[in-house]
Amino acid sequence: MKVAQRIALGLYNASLVVSAPALLLKKAIKFGRRGHAHEWDKSRWDAPPLWKKSKKRVVFVALSWGEVGILAALSQRVQSENNGIEIVWSIRDRAAQELAKKQFPAQKIVAMPFDFAVPARNWLQSVAPDILIIVEKFWWPNLIHGAKARGAQVVLVNGRSRGRDKLRYRVLSGFQRWILGAFDLLLFESESQIERLRDVLPRGANAVATGNIKFAFEAPGPPATKNLHFWLDGRAQNQAGKLPLLIAGSTSPVDEKWALDAWEKLRREVPCALLLAPRRTSRADDVEKEIKARGWSVSRRTAPVAGAEILVLDTLGELFYIYQFGVAAYVGGAVEGRGHNILEPLAHGIAVGYGPNRGDFEGAQRAAEELQVGFRLRSSDELADFWRKSLTESTWRKEIAARAAQLLSEQRGALDVTVSALQKMIQNASPGDFRR
Repeated sequence: MKVAQRIALGLYNASLVVSAPALLLKKAIKFGRRGHAHEWDKSRWDAPPLWKKSKKRVVFVALSWGEVGILAALSQRVQSENNGIEIVWSIRDRAAQELAKKQFPAQKIVAMPFDFAVPARNWLQSVAPDILIIVEKFWWPNLIHGAKARGAQVVLVNGRSRGRDKLRYRVLSGFQRWILGAFDLLLFESESQIERLRDVLPRGANAVATGNIKFAFEAPGPPATKNLHFWLDGRAQNQAGKLPLLIAGSTSPVDEKWALDAWEKLRREVPCALLLAPRRTSRADDVEKEIKARGWSVSRRTAPVAGAEILVLDTLGELFYIYQFGVAAYVGGAVEGRGHNILEPLAHGIAVGYGPNRGDFEGAQRAAEELQVGFRLRSSDELADFWRKSLTESTWRKEIAARAAQLLSEQRGALDVTVSALQKMIQNASPGDFRR
């Protein structure tokens, strides 16, 4: 590591020590408000076991279950084209780690370390990546600069940014330029993402727009968990059979209020059931209380109740599969936050609505709106209108399915471009024991 880099990393870690009380308070607040268990996960402090290394080691780093699809798609393609590598996944969220281990039992999976000097260094010594591939977000200086200093190639895939209009991007522009300077290759999901970071990209940075890999996902098969269809089929019925299902996924409290208000207004006109999938499954108790306070029975995935008009999905890893049983979907996070992945409902050919905020999924939103399969909503009344149209116009639903398939087909090249770029990095990487 160059002297200047050592000094910069030392100053960064010194600032973490000085601000430790504030950081601990922030973590406690996040845990209290959102149930972020990863904020206190001991495994993120401990180094994984030392592994004997006989091949080039490619390590993918991601935050949560939402990125596991990217890991799976890239790993499958990269492994099939390279016999002389081994692949490791490093995931921050404990629940996502455990679910990934169940669904991908042959895959090596470890916890992502806290980005402090000691846990990051110990992690790097144990995991020993030759290529470190960061998925989407890149605010981990100790991990990124530490890997670079030990000789690893460092790559960002499907990168996205909150944009230079945000205060921290203006105030911390030099800091961000220093982080991005450690990357050998920066693959962003769109040109607009690169443009947002134009002022902080180091001179000569190898930044490329590949398209959004999440467009390349195939709709998943049935999850390994039991009784899912039994739970879904147990919802309320009328003379025609099971009530048509509306789905609100990745929701926060304000999204749940929108969905419940819209559903209560709509059900008087068109009989239908509602499935709520809170973004944080730890909030399921609060969601159930709100539903019961409105006078409705509720059937939870972990506590089924026959005949309920409202279902609550309180498990991880099943929502993508469940979208296929919906008439239409609403994806939360874009009323007060920065949105969530709107592509999963489209993979099943159903229309998707979301709140008014542009954010982390702006590119996907605009692409969906251009083909009229995604709908930007500004109130619960607009959500009710969107759901009403979905329930009552079968021809429109068929048109949505065709246009959604067209959208996904047009965007699938992103995976090929990304894999091609990674292939060059893998070929140029030199394996080593990495422990020094």
